[in-house]
Amino acid sequence: MGIAHAGAALAVEAADTTFRIDDGDQLLTEVRRTTNKDIARFKGRKPEPPRAPRGSITPGASMG
Repeated sequence: MGIAHAGAALAVEAADTTFRIDDGDQLLTEVRRTTNKDIARFKGRKPEPPRAPRGSITPGASMG
């Protein structure tokens, strides 16, 4: 969930379509489930911009 929660024990509450992560009485996040499997690990990350396809040329890069 981030450096502020590193090493902390957080509560995970699973429902049919979402799961919630709580730190005591504070709700940290609610995430949509993508599978019906048990939750083994959740890595919280900030959204990243899409990467350029492999083999594409970066503007300003030299060709030689």
